[in-house]
Amino acid sequence: MKSAVDQTTKKKISDKEVMQFRMECKQLLNKLVKKVMEKSPPKFSLARNMSFMDPREMRTAAKESNLKKFKALLTTMNEANHVADNEVDELLQQYSKYIDDTVVPHASEYRNFDVSTGKVDVPLFDTMANNPSLCKLWTCVKALLLLSHGQASVERGFSVNKQMEIDNLTEDTFVAKCLICDHVTSEH
Repeated sequence: MKSAVDQTTKKKISDKEVMQFRMECKQLLNKLVKKVMEKSPPKFSLARNMSFMDPREMRTAAKESNLKKFKALLTTMNEANHVADNEVDELLQQYSKYIDDTVVPHASEYRNFDVSTGKVDVPLFDTMANNPSLCKLWTCVKALLLLSHGQASVERGFSVNKQMEIDNLTEDTFVAKCLICDHVTSEH
């Protein structure tokens, strides 16, 4: 911006016009930042509060904070009729029990969890899925983990189909190409 202003000053532009240009640039940047913030997931309480599932954050020091996040998330899910009123307290108790009975004894594993190589769902599945005392918690956590995926696989399929469309392509050839593409992508 400064170099553009410097070049225009050589063309005998008044100080008032330069100041006006700078103010317009600031307004544009403000509007852009507001739009990005408006559309970004951190704005939504559901996305902000899902950090209660981060293995690195599951420790006794952050237990109260995570319980608060989980409670806010359960309130949102309750309002959307995904969690019943009578299940909220039980889910909070199961999460508290999970922290005390599972996370605390294996604190170093959780603290040293590497998000670049590990998947968050793996330690949660390993410790919750087959534990009958945490069955409702696992059902809730599983639903939350699936939220971010949405319709990605379906949309990816449409994208692949669009790439493969060729004029005068017979249905059998099209189906065969889809099967081959699905097989190749499942191998990786």
